[in-house]
Formats: sequence, C-alpha cells, structure tokens
Amino acid sequence: MALLHLSGRFAPVPASGADGALHEVAWEKGHDADAVDGESQQGDSPPHDGRNRLGDWWAMRLPLRPARLVLAVCEHGRLPLVVHAEPAQSLLRRLPDALYEQLLGIKVPADLARRERAAMQPLEPVHGDADGNGMLGVLKAYAIDLQAAWDTGMTRSAAELGAHLAAQPNEHLAGATPAQATRRRFHLLPDQTEALGL
Repeated sequence: MALLHLSGRFAPVPASGADGALHEVAWEKGHDADAVDGESQQGDSPPHDGRNRLGDWWAMRLPLRPARLVLAVCEHGRLPLVVHAEPAQSLLRRLPDALYEQLLGIKVPADLARRERAAMQPLEPVHGDADGNGMLGVLKAYAIDLQAAWDTGMTRSAAELGAHLAAQPNEHLAGATPAQATRRRFHLLPDQTEALGL
C-alpha cells in the first residue's frame, strides 16, 4: 500500500474503510462523487513484502486546457506519472498501471515493475497540502515544465508527457534525471542510452 496525497483542486476524500478500499472520491467544482474500488485489477501478481520502493505519492491537477490531466510524483526517485483525470472513479487503478508502463519505459525489468505496481496498491488517498520532503515544490516545478512542453505542442499524450519529464535533469535530484534516480532505487546499473546521452 502507498499513500496518495491529493493537493490543491481535489475535493476532500472520505476516510477509507477497514478493508482498505476507498469508498468515494470526487473532483472539486461541479463533479459528482464517484465510488472507487481500491482493489487491484491486475490478476496474479508476483509475491512481495508489501513495501514499495518508491514510497508515497503526491498528485495535483494540471492547468492544461482543454486537457484534464493529473500529475503524480513519487517520494523516492521523484518519478512523474501523467494520466487523464477522468474517469475519476478509475484513477486509483490507472495510476499503478501508468507506473508499470513508465517503469518499463525506463528499462526497469518487468518482474520488478510488476512487484512495484502490486506493492503500490491499494492507493490510500489523503487530502491536503502537507509538504512531505518538499514534494509540493517538485510538483510545481514539474507542472511548469509540462506547461512549456504543452505550449510548444511537443505531444498531447499523457504517457509521453510523463516520459519527457522522467528524462529531464532535475535540481531536486542533484542534476540526475528521475529515470536515473528511480533505477537506482531498484539497484540497477545506469542505462547505456543515458550514459551516452541519448
């Protein structure tokens, strides 16, 4: 399980039940609450000890128009995920799937990516602006980078926007990229394409 800290324009989220399933989540301003099933939809997952390597997650709505996107960033490695905000009722299931694809994209082996996806679930949402480890500053810096990429028309794909952020040197990581920092969390050697600057 991991916590998902919802910052800014997310509506307050009720506490989850004892079974760990999220009962309700809603967007602010004109969106009705939708029931959310927090259980994994991934089928068989490899065994894991219940601890994820990337820590908790922080998320915010992105002010990109007309798109409705959510940016999420993990505590360890600062790996970004960009997903569509709607349908809201499936957001907590789509984020682990987006993580799996992002990990494969930065050449984390599939078995490790599956374990991390499984260990991340269920995501337990927490509403508020608690700034653990300066994560709000990371989110805002990423949002500025995404706005620039959006304005230049680089891509309109949520996954490609996330991959773009993951490949950018980051001052919060002493100049490393989130992809490099995340691979280190998995004790992986540097990817050769990164080493060559490709």
